[in-house]
Amino acid sequence: MWLPSGLNLSPAECRVFAYIYGLTESKHSKTKGYNGSVRQLAKDLGLSLGKTSDALRKLQGDNRITLTDGVYMSVQLMNDSVQLMNDSVQLVNESVQLVNESVQLVNPLNNPHKEINKEMERNNIIARDTIATPNSQTLFSFYEFLSAYRAATNTNVQYSDETLADARNLWDALKPWKQKQLLRALDEGTWSKPRLDWTITDYHFREPMNYAGKEIPSGLVLYRAKFEDQKGIYTEQDVRDFDMTDAKFFMNA
Repeated sequence: MWLPSGLNLSPAECRVFAYIYGLTESKHSKTKGYNGSVRQLAKDLGLSLGKTSDALRKLQGDNRITLTDGVYMSVQLMNDSVQLMNDSVQLVNESVQLVNESVQLVNPLNNPHKEINKEMERNNIIARDTIATPNSQTLFSFYEFLSAYRAATNTNVQYSDETLADARNLWDALKPWKQKQLLRALDEGTWSKPRLDWTITDYHFREPMNYAGKEIPSGLVLYRAKFEDQKGIYTEQDVRDFDMTDAKFFMNA
């Protein structure tokens, strides 16, 4: 299972790796990998600059990502095996292999002398659904949400396939700015619910304030920008937080 416990990575390291992996394997990107600054990466993932820098160093040291000509790329995961003990029988070398942009799962059921428990089956399903087929329409993968949720709630509960599928559908339906906002709340420890789906559906997303036609408080730095195809006047902070486009300086209030 591709989780912090499986790869011996912290939640922040997993977030960074998942993001770079998605860009490396994306079929929709002209440049394979991440070629921005560390500061921008930290901002995009809602992490501190220090955590992001430490994660990049750790991932490079573990040979999970490489840096070439300013571009970070993920290294193919090979033979990251999950070892389970079941009735004193140790299952080894049941690896999740990422090959040719697909996950080839070694099926222990081909060997009648080995058994695989429900946890291993769920792990394989999660690996296939969250790594092999990332949703290209979303900025952050469902895995990143699941990892952040586990860290925020300090739990490693194994969810049913139905629960994971329902939560993933809710997550993929969120717009990127909502995903980013929810991940930040989980990372900061300001939000979580006992259930995955409630954590998504019950969160009150903050929307940017459009000051066009409204009284403008003093002390604000304002920009003309576009949010969800709607032009308006927004604060500098909202322009950054919501990744607005066509931003042009308007005034210092």
